[in-house]
Amino acid sequence: MKQIIYPENLNVLNPLGENYPIKYHEMMFDYFKSKSRLTPFRRKTFSNLKEWKKQRAAILENFKNSLGKYPEKKCALCVQEKGTIKRSGYKIEKAIFQSRPDFWVPVNVYVPLNLKKAAAPAVICIHGHSKTGKFTASIQKCCIGLVKRGYIALALDEVGNGERTRMGHEEDGMLLPVVGETLEGYELWDLIRTIDYLCTRKDVDKEKIGCTGVSGGGNLTMEISALDERIKASVPVGAVCMYEDLFFKDSFCICECIPNIMRYADISDICALIAPRPLLILQGSRERTFPISGTREAFFKTKKIYDLYKAGQSVEMIESYLPHCYGAEQRLYMYEWFDKYLMNSGSTDIEEDLVTTEQLPATLNCFSSKKEQSKYAAQSLVSIYMNKAEQKIKLIPEIKSAGELNKFKNKTVHALKKEVFGVFPEKTPLHPVCTGIIDKDGQVIEKIIFRSEPEIVIPSLLLHPETKTRKTVVIYVSERGKSRIYDERSVQDLTDSGATVFAIDCRGTGETCYDYPDEENSIARCSIVFGRHILGMRVWDIIRAVDYIESRSEFKNWKIELAGEGTGALLCLLAGIFDRRIKKCVCDALPVTYRINGAYKLPYSMFVPGMLNYADIPQLLGMAVPLAVELKNPVDSSGIVLSVSEAKQKIAWALNAYKIAGKEKNLQVS
Repeated sequence: MKQIIYPENLNVLNPLGENYPIKYHEMMFDYFKSKSRLTPFRRKTFSNLKEWKKQRAAILENFKNSLGKYPEKKCALCVQEKGTIKRSGYKIEKAIFQSRPDFWVPVNVYVPLNLKKAAAPAVICIHGHSKTGKFTASIQKCCIGLVKRGYIALALDEVGNGERTRMGHEEDGMLLPVVGETLEGYELWDLIRTIDYLCTRKDVDKEKIGCTGVSGGGNLTMEISALDERIKASVPVGAVCMYEDLFFKDSFCICECIPNIMRYADISDICALIAPRPLLILQGSRERTFPISGTREAFFKTKKIYDLYKAGQSVEMIESYLPHCYGAEQRLYMYEWFDKYLMNSGSTDIEEDLVTTEQLPATLNCFSSKKEQSKYAAQSLVSIYMNKAEQKIKLIPEIKSAGELNKFKNKTVHALKKEVFGVFPEKTPLHPVCTGIIDKDGQVIEKIIFRSEPEIVIPSLLLHPETKTRKTVVIYVSERGKSRIYDERSVQDLTDSGATVFAIDCRGTGETCYDYPDEENSIARCSIVFGRHILGMRVWDIIRAVDYIESRSEFKNWKIELAGEGTGALLCLLAGIFDRRIKKCVCDALPVTYRINGAYKLPYSMFVPGMLNYADIPQLLGMAVPLAVELKNPVDSSGIVLSVSEAKQKIAWALNAYKIAGKEKNLQVS
């Protein structure tokens, strides 16, 4: 009777279950936290204003680059009035304008019926993550409270919210960084154009514009205030927090993921860009989304910069005994702040009149019907990505000679290592240990742990065949982890052929990821902010797996090959480009392009910021030359298996590269 190997029998970590179960699924979040404490800019201090201003210019330039390229020229706003609602003491004007050509922003403008002056201070109120957008109760309350105090208040729908829901947000927003754009960048450009719109209004005092927002809207508040000095006073709520405290599961919406920001800045640095303009940070001490400890540290660091300007009185932090919200108490502090810096009134006792919000979204809608909404929200994040991707791919040069191929390859490999993946770390001791051995019908399986970095454990299985007829070790990588070895016939075929198989759980997969795909998605988002993308980190894990195999004397002078499926196939391909010790790469179900045709089915970890600035997957394949590469069951971006002829058509660039190098037989499609 054959022994049955169940997935749990293949677990490598905590082999004896001693003491208590170890939560290895938190490994990546702990890694991000520990590394964020060591960033050079976080420890940097400034002794005078001149030093800071030099650093400020560098941070601001990097910040703008991370957000993506803005339009070279502002388009006409083409404002359209969509109706007016009259309420007691104020009116709500409904309008739309375009921030980019045919990219329409719906807004509600709350205007006092009896303005005391010809032009009043204005405050932009930004909602958080809420499908209701500008209709969100807390934003309505802010706007009504402000308008009753004599302000003009404006609320807008951010991309993917309110009347712009059909444009897409979380999942589709992951696409934009691949082409060098960001959802945050699009939202901030909307806000820049919102300020432009306010400046066209005769009833707005252009020198007295403020901004407030909660959660994601709080992030946008501090970011737009950093970017646009027309914002004279700011009140972010439930948002300011050092990145170290934000690395946990389900943190970061994609609109908060500014690619590679932790290579040069933390949240306190973004807040410091606002100095010396007035900044009030409001935070609930019962916060879980943005922990209060991270807010306190951010404020402490920000105030140091304000002190350099001799403007320490212009930055404050107030904690309320509240959860993640924009509560009544916080609104009172907000009124007081804007009264002081925009109204110049300096009230001592702040009250809020009775606030009655609108109960039906349609009342505040700028579009009268779904049909009209579709007309003015025709562009989606997917369609934007599709157009940008086509533009980027067309810019990739065709290769006509070996010299051109080598030049392209050297330049692109360098860019991938430095710009896209954020530089590989130094090699450190592997510290391998064996946590158990399984003997299955003569096939011995070693349970191995090694460390690809000091904080990163890689659980692995080394499968020895009954008879070692091939001096070959195949490193196997699956996006779902090493336990797939008994689901994949190809792995069994390898051991039957006499090859040794080394199946690994790259970081954040298998035993170090307990909630696929949600945890995988969280890790991918965190890595975007962190500045070393998870795809590059996992490539490093494979390179260290090669180091481990070479460290074992019985495998001296053996061939090392890779085999991967899905995203694992892409990891293997990239490892083959970076490490010439690898002699062959078998890619099963490899997506052959970042092009999409509307529908797509790719995991978050494939969406690497800036990738299409340098190469699509056909170019990655071509750069692998002379590596032997076998494509099995190649798929398009929607997961549909392509025929051999379809696949060859899509990877024509790679086939040409192998032909130019005289290695046509080394790239096979089946």
